[in-house]
Amino acid sequence: MTGTERKALNKYYPPDFDPRKLPKVSIPRNRQYVIRVMAPFNMKCNTCGEYIYKGKKFNARRETVEDEDYIGLSIFRFYIRCPQCLAEITFKTDLKNCDYAEEHGATRLFEAEKMLMNQLSVMEAEAEKEKGNAMLMLEKRTKMSRFEMEALERLEDLKELNKRQATVDYDALIEQAKEEELAEILHQKEEEDRYVQSVFENTIDKSGPSSSSLLIKRLPDLSDEETDKKLETSTFVVEKKPRISKQKLFLRGVVKKKDTSVEKKKTFSQLGNDSTTPDTGSLGLLGTYGGGSSDESS
Repeated sequence: MTGTERKALNKYYPPDFDPRKLPKVSIPRNRQYVIRVMAPFNMKCNTCGEYIYKGKKFNARRETVEDEDYIGLSIFRFYIRCPQCLAEITFKTDLKNCDYAEEHGATRLFEAEKMLMNQLSVMEAEAEKEKGNAMLMLEKRTKMSRFEMEALERLEDLKELNKRQATVDYDALIEQAKEEELAEILHQKEEEDRYVQSVFENTIDKSGPSSSSLLIKRLPDLSDEETDKKLETSTFVVEKKPRISKQKLFLRGVVKKKDTSVEKKKTFSQLGNDSTTPDTGSLGLLGTYGGGSSDESS
C-alpha cells in the first residue's frame, strides 16, 4: 500500500456497493505481528555460543501468551533469531518485576544490579513479616545467638588444634618481647640517672670546696589563708608621674636665647662690688687669711 492509497482519496465505489455484502474476516486469536525490538538484556545463544548484547535490534514476531496474565494484563512473547546460527530465541514480559524473562534458546548473563534488587526485595519482605509477628523475631534472635555460639566454639577448637600442631609458642614470644622492652626501658633510665649525677659532681668540683659546704634552706610552704592575709596587709606604692600639659609639650622644642649685653654689664658691676665689700662668708675668711700671710712674708 502506497502513501496515496492510504489517504483513500482515489478509491472507486460503484453505485451498487453494499458493505453488508462484504465477507467477514476471521482474525485468529494467536495472531503474530512483526515488530522491531531491541534485546532487553545480555544473553548467550545456547546453540552456537554467540553473545547478544543488550540493545541489539531484531525484527521479532510478537504474540499474546494464552492462559497467562498478571492482574488482568496480558503478557507478550517475542521470537527472535540468533544473528550467527539463526536459532530461534524466545523471551516474554515479566510485569511483576517490570522486566523481561528468557524462555528458551538463550541464557541470560549475570547482572549484579538485578541480583542486588532481588536481595533487597527479599530483605524488605522478611522485615515486614517480622514486624507483624513477634514469634518470628524471637526465632531469628535465637538462631543468631546459636550461630554465634557455634562460631566461637569452632574458633576455640581451631586455636587449640593450632597450638598442638605449632612448634612455636607465640604467647611465650610475646611475653619475652614485653620483658625485653621493660628491661631496656629500665636500663635507659639508670643511664640517665648516672649521667645527671656525674654532671652535678663535675659542677661541684669546678666551683670549689666552698660550694660543697653550702646549705640550701627550703622555705616553709604557706597556706592559701596566710598568703591572702599578706596580700591584704601589704601596701602597694605606685610612683605617680607628673602630668605635662599640652602647651608645655608644644613649647618643649622652643629654645629662648638670653641677652648677652645685659649679662656682661651685670658681671662688671658685680666684680666692682665684690672688690669693695669683703664677703662675710667662708670664702671671705679664706681671702683674709691669704692676705695676712702675704703681709707677714713681706
